[in-house]
Amino acid sequence: WALGPPTPTRVGPHLGLFGMAFAAYVAALAAARGLSRRALLACLGLALLWRALLVAAPPLLSNDINRYVWEGRVQVHGGNPYRWSDRPESPRWLPLRDAVYEGLNHKDYTAVYPPLFVLATRGVVAVDDSFTAMKAFLVGCELATLGVLALLLRRRRLPPERLLVLAWSPLALVEIAGSGHNEAFGMLWMVLALLALDADRPLLSALAASAGFLTKYLPGLVAAAWARRYRWWHVLAGGALVAALVAVYLDPGSRKTMLLSLSKY
Repeated sequence: WALGPPTPTRVGPHLGLFGMAFAAYVAALAAARGLSRRALLACLGLALLWRALLVAAPPLLSNDINRYVWEGRVQVHGGNPYRWSDRPESPRWLPLRDAVYEGLNHKDYTAVYPPLFVLATRGVVAVDDSFTAMKAFLVGCELATLGVLALLLRRRRLPPERLLVLAWSPLALVEIAGSGHNEAFGMLWMVLALLALDADRPLLSALAASAGFLTKYLPGLVAAAWARRYRWWHVLAGGALVAALVAVYLDPGSRKTMLLSLSKY
């Protein structure tokens, strides 16, 4: 995948390779029971190597990452991606157009992703305006997720080799390190919320779940399953965090278009 064409041109062979990878993955998980600490570290090191190879390669299956980089770039230059006047095809951004812009889908749409992730894209692009930097950030989130999961497994006295369920997943490799999808950022907040709940810190859990909701929506919906563990003031604090992050991008120019792309999608 790292050495092939950026977008596989033949669906059949790609799915065949994907199927072989999943068969190897399932066999590896079955063989990993009772893995020694040294062997587990070696397996995690291999997972890191795979990610490094894919981060350095062009985006594999999707051009969603073009949107991440573009919206980060627009913010660095003083724009608000939720404003209609700052949508990608706006004449205001003619000087910024390059291969990133050409690869965008729905150039007539304002930002569709939630505010915390849009804010994160600004931070990444401020450091380095590139696909590689954005993919590296998301893989960093995935690695941090593995770290939090390791703590959860230790707290629950569960086998540490279960980390390989994520670390060796062909789906995670292709979609995050390969394609640069932002699920990794949402996953991190979701497992932080779970760890806080496990440590009997429901307020921190509610805040982390709210941050996850403003990253990818799904973490907030998952947290609804934990509703009995929260009190009303935890929910209120989470709502206040949501309101504060939305307020960062809410202005007269974005008020009517902040949810426009989400509704279209």
